[in-house]
Amino acid sequence: YFCRGVFVLWVPFLLLWLWYAYRWTLTQAEIRRFTAIGWSTAVLIVFGMLGSILWIRNCYVLGSFQPFGTKGSVTLMGGYCDEAFKAGGEWQFAPEKELRRELEVQLATDPNSAKDCLELELELAKQAKARVKLWVMGNLPLLPQLFASRVITEWNPYQGKALLLKAFAAIGVFWLLRHNRLALLWLGGPLAINSAVVAMTYSVGGRFLVPTYGPFYILAAFGISATLMYAIATAESWRSRVDEP
Repeated sequence: YFCRGVFVLWVPFLLLWLWYAYRWTLTQAEIRRFTAIGWSTAVLIVFGMLGSILWIRNCYVLGSFQPFGTKGSVTLMGGYCDEAFKAGGEWQFAPEKELRRELEVQLATDPNSAKDCLELELELAKQAKARVKLWVMGNLPLLPQLFASRVITEWNPYQGKALLLKAFAAIGVFWLLRHNRLALLWLGGPLAINSAVVAMTYSVGGRFLVPTYGPFYILAAFGISATLMYAIATAESWRSRVDEP
């Protein structure tokens, strides 16, 4: 979260996932003694304690209640624009660059003045938010395709070793779906949350995949194991048929 603020969007999904996963994992006695809501609340409190350091700083520097700063709406403009739609949902810098250049001329900002820079950033965030809203309202029919494109783009590449790894991960998902759905719930949660957040915002070169690497590789390991077990079982079945008199 401190490296990339967009991960704040994980929190609502994280709470729902943890609540549901703990409901499946804990025994009835444990649920009554320390409910799944308790675990989710603990996560929220810890995140709030850590995040509040940065949130208070942002409000103090900006002089207004903007705990997440100004970059949220500005960055989102690069995900909700014609350029991003044509690029398969990939984030684009051109809209921010163009708007920033326009405002620098309008406000006649001095790059050496902290006050002018602050004013520029606040106005940039304000107008970026308006432009995102305007684009969304004018392109509602395109949103489902844009959401799907972002997820597909984020999980690139689809060739070579990367494709093989994804294939094994998919096999792992199907194997766990049949044999251990609880493990699949814990391993699949981060992947589903990441895909949902990317669909809502933008894809940016696979950077949002970092928190999913652990569960993803474990799923691929399950897929490799399942494939080996199937190959061994098939070989033994074929051998037994050959050895039959």
